[in-house]
Amino acid sequence: MPKNITDKMIDTILRLQSSTNIGDIWKQRSLRFERLQGGERYSVRLNIVWRLEMVINWIDGNCSVGIIGITELSRHYGD
Repeated sequence: MPKNITDKMIDTILRLQSSTNIGDIWKQRSLRFERLQGGERYSVRLNIVWRLEMVINWIDGNCSVGIIGITELSRHYGD
């Protein structure tokens, strides 16, 4: 894996950790936070090719605060 992707992954995880609710993540448009088709998985983009996939264990009834579990670093598009 390229070092720039590793650096971007660490930076993104730190940004996720500093968020206080889901709105903070949505506001960071560069992350391109989205719910994946088929259910309970979400993703953020590291760049055009790489994305970080996660599950969120919601701890409030509004699905605005939760515990994020990183499940995969994947190549989504391209080579």
